[in-house]
Amino acid sequence: MQSSFDKTFENHKSTFRQKFGIEWNANHQLYVAYLQTIYVSTLAEIANSGLGQILSKQDDTHRLLQSISQKLDKRQ
Repeated sequence: MQSSFDKTFENHKSTFRQKFGIEWNANHQLYVAYLQTIYVSTLAEIANSGLGQILSKQDDTHRLLQSISQKLDKRQ
């Protein structure tokens, strides 16, 4: 069974050839730098998505607390 790294390594060989016009093994350092860039970009997308979800939940909670506070103020 291939590891996640192995799958990524194999999956991006053709994309690398299309982008740079050379085979992945013609310049190993460039290919590794390319894979690292993809990895960092993916991590940034995941982090931003998660942060967006957290901020959305925080905003929902804030609105709910404001609504509860207003209802309590009206009762007094």
